Amino acid sequence: MAIQQALMVLGVVPPGYETFESPGDFNFIVPPGQTELSIMSIGAGGGGQRDIGVAGGGGGGLVWCDNVSVSPGEILSVRVGTAGTGESATGIAHTGGESYVRRQTGEYILRSYGGNSGIGNTAFGGIGAYNFGNGSIVQGGNSNTSNSAHSTTGQVYKSSPRAGEFNTVGLTTGDGGGGSGVVPNQTGGSGASGSSGVGGDGGEFGGGGGCSLNPVGYVFYPGSGNDDYIDLKPGAGTNDTKIVFDPPLTNVSVVNIAGDFQSQIGYNLSSGGSPSGGWVNWPNANGTLSGTTLYNGPEKTINNIAFRTSQSGYAKLTTLSVISTASGSSVNAQLEYKLDGTGNLQTTFGQTKLPTLVRQSTTTGNDVSIGTGERGGDGGDGGVAIAWGDPYLIGGGFPLIDGKRSTFFRGNTTNDYFDYTPGTSNNFMMGTGNFTIEFWFKSSASSQVPFAVFVEGYEASPLLSQVWAIQADSSGNKLVWIESGSIKFTTTVNAIDQGVWVHHAFVKNNNSNSVTYFKNGISRGTYTTSLNDTDTTTVRVGNWSNVTNYNIHGYMSNLSILKGVARYNNNFTVPVQPLSEITGTVLLDHNSSLLNSAYWGPGNSTGTVVQNDAPVASTDNPFS
Repeated sequence: MAIQQALMVLGVVPPGYETFESPGDFNFIVPPGQTELSIMSIGAGGGGQRDIGVAGGGGGGLVWCDNVSVSPGEILSVRVGTAGTGESATGIAHTGGESYVRRQTGEYILRSYGGNSGIGNTAFGGIGAYNFGNGSIVQGGNSNTSNSAHSTTGQVYKSSPRAGEFNTVGLTTGDGGGGSGVVPNQTGGSGASGSSGVGGDGGEFGGGGGCSLNPVGYVFYPGSGNDDYIDLKPGAGTNDTKIVFDPPLTNVSVVNIAGDFQSQIGYNLSSGGSPSGGWVNWPNANGTLSGTTLYNGPEKTINNIAFRTSQSGYAKLTTLSVISTASGSSVNAQLEYKLDGTGNLQTTFGQTKLPTLVRQSTTTGNDVSIGTGERGGDGGDGGVAIAWGDPYLIGGGFPLIDGKRSTFFRGNTTNDYFDYTPGTSNNFMMGTGNFTIEFWFKSSASSQVPFAVFVEGYEASPLLSQVWAIQADSSGNKLVWIESGSIKFTTTVNAIDQGVWVHHAFVKNNNSNSVTYFKNGISRGTYTTSLNDTDTTTVRVGNWSNVTNYNIHGYMSNLSILKGVARYNNNFTVPVQPLSEITGTVLLDHNSSLLNSAYWGPGNSTGTVVQNDAPVASTDNPFS
C-alpha cells in the first residue's frame, strides 16, 4: 500500500478500473498520469409485459471503446440506467434507462440505450453509440416469437445482455434474460425464473424482464400451422368470453370464423348477457377444425365476437375474418386475424391495435378480471466500467468514421455510377458463405425507373453481369434480389420511400441458407439461396453493368459490404451513427466528401474507384 501511495504522489497510477453498478449519476476523476481510458457501458433491461402471447423486455445495449483521450484530473459524468419495470394491472411496462459517460462540456463519449418494453409480441434490445476511440456496439437481445437471443444464464463480459423470455403459451410465465458482466472478464448475473404469474427479473447487468402470466387464461395447442388453435375455456369459470375490438369494426357485412366449439358463439355480446342475433350452435362440433359464417347481411358495427365459455365443453378458435364494405364503395376490405405460431392472435390487415380477450360475468354482465397480481418481470439495471492501463484494454473495437455524408445520384437524365475493384484478389467473390450488404437511401422520385440498379456484383472481363444484384422492381417501388441474372425474390412491401432515409440490408445466413431483406430493421422478404459466387470481380453502384438507363435517383449513404459475416440474423434496431470498418468489411463508401476513395476493410489492400459522369457529394445524411 505504501508503494502504491508513493506512486500516486509521483503521478503514477497502476493499471486498474472502477465500476458503477447502481442506478444514478456519478463522477469519475481521471487518475494522475492517465491520458487514455477504456470504457464500457450497458443500458438497463426493459420490463416484461402482461397480456396474451406477449414479449419479455429487451436486453440493454452494450457499447465499449478503447483509446479514449482524456486529461489527468478531468471529471467525467457517469449515468447508470434504471431497470425498466414490468407491466402490472395498474401500470404499463417501461423501457430500461440509458447508461452513458460524457465530458463536462456535455459531449458524450458513449451511450448505451435501454432495452424496450415492446408492443405486442416484439421487444427490441437497446443499441447505442460511441464518439471517441476504437469501439463497438452490440444490440441487446430481442424478445419475440423466434427469441433466439433469450438465455437465462448470465453473459460473459462484453457479450450482449439477453432479452426476457417470450410468452409462448398462454399460461406460461417467462424467465428473465441473463445480464452481461460489467467487471472485466467476469460473467453477468443470471435472469430469475418466472413463477406464479410473475415474470422473472432480468440479470445484472442489462437483462430483460420476463413476460407475465396472461391474467385471462387460455391454452395454445400448436399444430402444423393451419391447425393451430387456442382453447378459450381454461380459466373462464362461469364467465363468458369476448374478443373485443378497439376501435370497433365498422361497415361489416360478413364474419367468418374457424375452429371447433362445443359451446355456443355469437357477436356483440351485451351487458344483458345476450349477443346480437342470439347465441348460435357450432354446426359441426365433432372434434374437427372447420369454418362457418357467423354473420352475412347488411353492414353493421362489430364490437366483439362472443363465446359462451360459461357452458361446458371446449372452445377452440383458429381464425377469424371480417369483410368490411365502405358505404358507397364497391371495394371490399378483408380483415383477418390468425394465430402467429405462438398462440397470439395477430391481425394481417387493417387494425392498428390487436383485439383483446375479456371475460364477462354471467351474473352481473360486467367485465371481470380473474388475475391474482400477475406482472411482468423487471429488467436488470445498467452498469458502467472505466479502466486504464494496457491490461484492461477491451479490444475488438474499430475506429470511428465521421460518415455523416452521402452521394447524390441524378437519375436517368445522367449516367452516374461507381465501379469498385478490390486491392485484395477475390475479395468480392462471396462464394457460398455469409455476407451482408447494407446502405441508406433517400429517393428523390416517387418511384425509381423500373429495375434501377442500386448495387451489383459482376465479372468485368469477360463481362458477366448480375452475378448478384439489388434492383428496383418493374414498378420502381419495391426491391428485388437477383442471382445469375434472374430475380429470386421481391420485397413484400414497398421499399423505396420518397424524401425519407430508409435503411436497407440484404443478409446471407448459412444457418438457414437464405438471403433475407430487412427494411428499417424489419424482415420484409426471404429466399432459399444456392448462390456460389466465384465470379464477382467488380461492384457497381448506381447503374447496371450491361445496359445504361437503369440509374438510381436519390441519395445513398454508408454502403457497406461484409464478406463472411451475417450481421443481422433477426429483426434489429437500425444503427444511429455512421458505419465503421469492422471484421469482414470489403467495401465501405458514400460516407465522405471524397468521391474517388473508399474504405476496403481491416488488413485489406486499397482498391480502385472509378467514377462515371458527375454524381455529387452531399452533407445530407441519415444521422443528422
